[in-house]
Amino acid sequence: MHERDSLVPGFASALPAPAVTTTGKVVIKRHALQRTRGGMPWVAASEVVSYEGDHGPFADAIDETGLPVGTVLWDPGSDLRARLIATARTRDPLGLLATRLERAEHRRRHDLKDAGACRLCHGEADGVPGVFIDRFGDALHVDVDSPVLLPWLADLLAGTLERQGVGTIVLRHAGRTERLRGTTSTAHYLDGGLQLAVDLEADDVRRLSAELDATRRLRSWVRGRTLDLFANGGAFALHQADAGAGLSTVVDVGAAHQARVMGFARDNGLQDRVEAIDACPMDWLKHTQQTFDLVICHPPHEALPREQAEQRAVAIAASALPLVGEGAIFCARSSSASLDDERFAAALAEVGTHLRRRLQVLARLGPGPDHPTLAGTPMAPSILVLRVMSTG
Repeated sequence: MHERDSLVPGFASALPAPAVTTTGKVVIKRHALQRTRGGMPWVAASEVVSYEGDHGPFADAIDETGLPVGTVLWDPGSDLRARLIATARTRDPLGLLATRLERAEHRRRHDLKDAGACRLCHGEADGVPGVFIDRFGDALHVDVDSPVLLPWLADLLAGTLERQGVGTIVLRHAGRTERLRGTTSTAHYLDGGLQLAVDLEADDVRRLSAELDATRRLRSWVRGRTLDLFANGGAFALHQADAGAGLSTVVDVGAAHQARVMGFARDNGLQDRVEAIDACPMDWLKHTQQTFDLVICHPPHEALPREQAEQRAVAIAASALPLVGEGAIFCARSSSASLDDERFAAALAEVGTHLRRRLQVLARLGPGPDHPTLAGTPMAPSILVLRVMSTG
């Protein structure tokens, strides 16, 4: 594709010329291959017996007896050394990935009609390993986990760019972002009836995208005064205010964040029903004497071991639960994938016991249908919707 260098200027310049065929052969331990067939498509470096080839992006995989088992994305610089693409040898793996990307977009059009923002491709779950594409209005945010795909990105995305007709493209990889197309990284989009915006170069786009469905669904529980902790743009509070909350309070760090939330409130005629507080949520919780009818607590993701994740969850819940009373709604999500929903709910129940509060689980709001999960792989943490019942 002739647009490659202009589409990915900084990332592709020092990388080899693209090819569309497999360029290596990798021998993988049998137990790892059995796991991939069960739904876990990742192979760790320690599970690779040997590799022959030029370290191109694709390789034929065989087991220790020499039996062919499929095609993998080969990443020599990652602990996830191989990602299963197909369980049969694939002559044109790049073409296969492009076809899967088109199918993923078609499913989104069917499942999420008229959505102003959604995830178009969700990596391995859509059969396109390491590639996550979010659309906000007329802009795309492309997040690539594996650097070996970067030289082939223009070819992979060619059909998507033609079908989507976007004006802005932002690429994220290894913690850095680059605007590849457009004059601004700010994307405006409709979320239900709200007019919102996201800075694709600065904001936590993955987190925002994963919460889109939950912000809409939580409107069903709107009541009285609401509180949005660790707000990430304040979408939950804005939706609550729009759905009829008396006052929605947003607490997060940063004067710029505060101004942004109130700007969204004004844009949507909600300035009298939203307040934004510039403060560390944990510090603010120690001093506030306010009470609320609905609290939403969704801290940013952290790569923590399960024990530390549980300690953090308990600390947050112990500070936030006293703000709600009998019949109120308390919504919370673990900040780490290592703490699954069951253990998280058990930790919250224990905190509730100490505070003389019994918690009923009303719903579990995971990422929406645009964030599918492969059967057999861990699911992302849900936002637990809990009703508070007094026991004392």
